[in-house]
Order: sequence, then structure tokens, then C-alpha cells
Amino acid sequence: MSPNRMFHIAIALVAALLLAGCDGHDHAHEEPGHAHEAGQATALQLNDGQRWAMDDHTRESMHQLDAILSEEAPATPEGYRRMGERLHETTRELIAGCTMQGPAHDQLHIYLGELLPRIATLRETDDAAAGESILAELRTGQDRFHHYFQ
Repeated sequence: MSPNRMFHIAIALVAALLLAGCDGHDHAHEEPGHAHEAGQATALQLNDGQRWAMDDHTRESMHQLDAILSEEAPATPEGYRRMGERLHETTRELIAGCTMQGPAHDQLHIYLGELLPRIATLRETDDAAAGESILAELRTGQDRFHHYFQ
């Protein structure tokens, strides 16, 4: 198995473990981006054409992510790794305090399944150009989040 493939498997496992921490509920969590039940959506979607409601904890955590992502791009790989660490800590706190339930909660997990691997990659980058590209993806992802959540 290639090192790149092993890295992606490790990222998926870490994301699954982090998402499992968001469990003040009585359901089991599966791999990020996968449906919790057969037939359930695996891609972000609106709530009958409307954005999903967030709880206060999630809203505050997302404001913190927005603030980090709106900062000027770092100039060095070390700067990108530090930014990745801050994003990681914020998402860890988001997950630890998760109180959302139902379909909105499931949609949040789909989003986090997209976000967490990118943050993990940013935390490991050793190239400023790669960091810049990952940061652009994270910013686009955050814009996408706000399209689906209010």
C-alpha cells in the first residue's frame, strides 16, 4: 500500500474518531461523509430549500473558524501548520460540545467529513504553496457551509 493511501486512511480514521466524540446522542457514528442509515443522503443538501439551523455552540465555533480562515495567508509552511493546529483545536471543541440532533446534525457531520481531512493535511504541510492551496479549499468549504447552514 502506498504511503499516500495509508495517509488518507489514517486521516479518515482520525476524522471518524473525532466525529464519534460528538455523541451526546443515542446513535452510532460512521465514517465521515457516510449516511447514518440506509438511504440517507451522503452529500450536503438544504432543508427543503432552506438552510439548516445551528445550535449556539456550533454557530460560535463556526464564527471562530471564519475568523481564522479570514486571516492573511501565512508565508511559511510553519505558519500554515500553526493555522492548521488552530483550526484543528476549534473543530475539536466544536465536536466535543456538539448538541445538534436529527437531520441538521447529520448534515453537520457530512460537512465535517469534508473539512477534517483538509485541516489534517494543512497541519502536516511542508510546502507553502501546498498550504496556500489547502487554505483556499478550506475557505471555499467554509463558504459552502454558510450556504447550507444559518
